Amino acid sequence: MNHQLLIEISHKEIQELALGALKSYASFCDKYYLRYFLAGGSLIGAIRNNGFISWDDEIGIRMPRRD
Repeated sequence: MNHQLLIEISHKEIQELALGALKSYASFCDKYYLRYFLAGGSLIGAIRNNGFISWDDEIGIRMPRRD
């Protein structure tokens, strides 16, 4: 029997989940002295909008290869 649970969440909720994931990632990287930085639309949104670009729902992260 195939039971699927479909949950619809808003665009804002997706952004909040992505931000929570970024905070967890940042905490892990900080704990182990790993360097990372925002990239692409995430970087633009952080600088220009102090958050997400309104239509964006993902986080762009880059990390030096040695980290």
